[in-house]
Amino acid sequence: MRISTAIICTIAIPSLAAAIVTLGQQPAPRPRHIGLDVIVTNALGKPVPDLTAQDFTLLDNGQPARINFFLAPGQAVGGGATAARADPPAEIVILIDSLSAAREDFAVERREISTFLRFNDGKLTHPVSILIFDGKQVKRLAPASKDGNDLANILDKSDPPLHIARPGDGYYGATDRVEQSLAALGNLANEAAKKPGKELLLWIGPGWDLLPGTDARTTNNQMQKLFEQIVAMSSMLRRARVILYAIDPQVSIDPSLVDPTLASSHDQVRFIQYKDYLKGVKEFKKASVGNLSLQVLATQSGGRVITLTKLELSGEIATCVTDADADYLVSFDAPPTTNKDEYHDLKITLDKPGLTARTRSGYYNQP
Repeated sequence: MRISTAIICTIAIPSLAAAIVTLGQQPAPRPRHIGLDVIVTNALGKPVPDLTAQDFTLLDNGQPARINFFLAPGQAVGGGATAARADPPAEIVILIDSLSAAREDFAVERREISTFLRFNDGKLTHPVSILIFDGKQVKRLAPASKDGNDLANILDKSDPPLHIARPGDGYYGATDRVEQSLAALGNLANEAAKKPGKELLLWIGPGWDLLPGTDARTTNNQMQKLFEQIVAMSSMLRRARVILYAIDPQVSIDPSLVDPTLASSHDQVRFIQYKDYLKGVKEFKKASVGNLSLQVLATQSGGRVITLTKLELSGEIATCVTDADADYLVSFDAPPTTNKDEYHDLKITLDKPGLTARTRSGYYNQP
């Protein structure tokens, strides 16, 4: 069924719709504990694993918030015979998005991912899963494993997806990709929430369309429904501890050199435009499909947006995986509120110079 222009912002996403119902049925605990994964790196992008809670300052809407739980990378809880690792190793999920990519890209991406898996004699530092998304389904090639050679052999033998929708196939093709992609991401977040620990989701592909120009043709009711989906997706990714990486191996361009009014490439324009939607949505009248773009969700999750040539893909995946060893787990209590879906900006600063901290850019507080 096609989505008409008049209802573009009421995209039917089953996994998000279910999440909205679930969020509405479950009363928030009091006080409401908010957990955050914080990735700390130095000027060279290397993980920094030896900080203490005193090195962190957490700001909630610009106000200092007390950190009531702190866990450094690899740290155990308790001591002696009772010591236990509180956080299992992160799972690395590599998803090849063939829905929004050109057919010829699959072979190159498969080769580059295989190169990463076989590095260091196939001995992976973290369990890795390989997924292929074709719009109809997300296919898991094998259970998560630290045997890179075995995973590479399975990936090398995999057939190219049969259902590949190319960019530029029209307005309705773009809306279909938005709906199908967000449904897949929502389902993956639901799965991740059932497992302990965090997940680094490396989404390899250009992402889905921002659908610019559609916001002016929506009603308040449609905007409210879209806002509820934005809240649900943000809350799902945070609670599931999914750190999202948007990796586009098709675009090798410095975005500062591209004028979006002149660029002929659709991907070049989209790469710049997503930055207009990075701020958290505080009211339904500000909601836009662009707020659910892959690049926006990745940035807001504490992950990264990466553009590169195809031949850089294996090395970039390896760099992303090192973030799993730079991850601190902290929590704080959200302040009381009487407002539903009240957006709060988050920021973490470090007392030691030369270090960078990435975490979720915000959360939605509930009464």
